[in-house]
Amino acid sequence: MYLRLLTCAIAAIMARVAFAVNSPSVLGIGRPTHGNSSNSAVSNGVGVPYYTDNWSGLSITKTPEVGISFVQGNFTIPNFPQINNDTWMRIAIQLDGSLECDTSWLTVGIAIDGSLPESERYSAFWQFNNETTHFLNSSFPLSPGDDIGLQIIPHSTTSANIEIYNAMTNMRHVSDSSSDQPTCLVSADWVMQAYHDQVASGEWDLYFNTTKWGTSDGKVWTAGLGNGPATEHLCQLMVPPSDDPNGSPEFDVWCYMTDSWGPRPGQLRCVRHAN
Repeated sequence: MYLRLLTCAIAAIMARVAFAVNSPSVLGIGRPTHGNSSNSAVSNGVGVPYYTDNWSGLSITKTPEVGISFVQGNFTIPNFPQINNDTWMRIAIQLDGSLECDTSWLTVGIAIDGSLPESERYSAFWQFNNETTHFLNSSFPLSPGDDIGLQIIPHSTTSANIEIYNAMTNMRHVSDSSSDQPTCLVSADWVMQAYHDQVASGEWDLYFNTTKWGTSDGKVWTAGLGNGPATEHLCQLMVPPSDDPNGSPEFDVWCYMTDSWGPRPGQLRCVRHAN
């Protein structure tokens, strides 16, 4: 199975999105190009959202003056009300993979495969470019309700340190990963990745409690608040037009930044409502 090119669009802006269909190998999550600022509304520092058919989440592209020094994210694995045999999802952070650097990416997260027995459905993973996806499987137990921390620290454009931490079991996996294809250190993502017909059924939500990233000048930023040297956009998972007979926009998973005054201020929340 090779790359499938998809679109993530707002108005007339189109972009490529890479994904492996029904394959245990995650290729790139991919990201949209930037919107026209004259047509963009901003909420909590994030520009008007894009729409896609294979992921939802938050995407940033840094300004030319600095490079990305690390990407961090943490979340609680949702207690999905219904996982079907077709469920095939990723909750992950990613370095690069944007149109500014669409030939290279490093993805770290957890995979959810509904075709496996319940005790084997969740696995931590990472992948550097089109190379083999590394699954930790039973060596790193995962369950709904576990608090997961993810981190990528690039050593160079061809190597990085990755870390996956389960606060509930106090287990930590740390390793170095490398690739012959260099990254660009220009973009980062915090995402839920799946096609519409692969998303777990029922109502559920996912909070990224941390969406931090660092720049080469030693500064640390929280993505989604509009206070860093980057362009930020949300991307929303849409129901395919063929499944929407009325022709009106319909969303399967919707992500947004929570209000600064709310019970979970300044976090990335992704919500799915029961159909």
